[in-house]
Amino acid sequence: MISSRNKEFPGVMVAEVFESMEFTQLAELASGKHEFGDIARIILNLRYNRMLERFYPRAHVLRDKLDATSSVISGSFVLEYVLYHQTWRCNDLDIYTHKDKGDEWEEFFKNVGYVRKRKEESEEDGEDEDGGGEPYFVPTVKEIRTFVRTKAGGRVSTIDIICAETKNVLRPIGCFWNSLVQNFSTGHTFTFAYPRNTFSGRGHVTAHGFSTATPISSPLFPDDFPAIRRTLSDCFAWSVNILDGKSSDDFEEQDTVLADEIVWFDGGVLLD
Repeated sequence: MISSRNKEFPGVMVAEVFESMEFTQLAELASGKHEFGDIARIILNLRYNRMLERFYPRAHVLRDKLDATSSVISGSFVLEYVLYHQTWRCNDLDIYTHKDKGDEWEEFFKNVGYVRKRKEESEEDGEDEDGGGEPYFVPTVKEIRTFVRTKAGGRVSTIDIICAETKNVLRPIGCFWNSLVQNFSTGHTFTFAYPRNTFSGRGHVTAHGFSTATPISSPLFPDDFPAIRRTLSDCFAWSVNILDGKSSDDFEEQDTVLADEIVWFDGGVLLD
């Protein structure tokens, strides 16, 4: 039970107030010496657990597995966590792992009722287990394994295991066509490439090759943008540990603050 040291502010009211807070507000409270810092960390962890349990029955087991295998979650899942009070919800869980960890993750999810989709089924859904259906990953991805589980009421949970071509499981994330999903979480930490834009729901998008006939085939930013020439290990600008509240912001403002609206690029040319 959440309680307050301030007797004039009952614990239930504290919980309701904190549940209504945005991620950035909670992270700020959790990282300081605020009276309610512990409560902020509890709420951050509860939110993470609730979201994970839509895909796996025991959140703490999945979180430990992520850390044990040096794997991360990216994509719409992390974006939903940050923009928690938006009306939309992610419909799949994307886990990025080492190229040799695919079998280990497959067994992990099959043990709770997930079934691996056949390659033909994945291709029909616009996916390709060898990465060929999503050229913006090439050559950063060895394979993509998709797993589904039908829950009570007919609801389907989908998990994609993306096996990186190298030991750096972050490399594919830097090739996303939208900067809004250039983020990742470990078992206990969330990290963002462009935090200020992401937290406000803004991002850069590339239109280059974006059609059903010619899928995405280039990184997000053209080569003449200094930020894209940074190595991927330098890409992520802000991180918060939801257990101890510690955060880091190691980059200059021009590297972390981009457009005030979605900006489209086509082959390196800015579109009006």
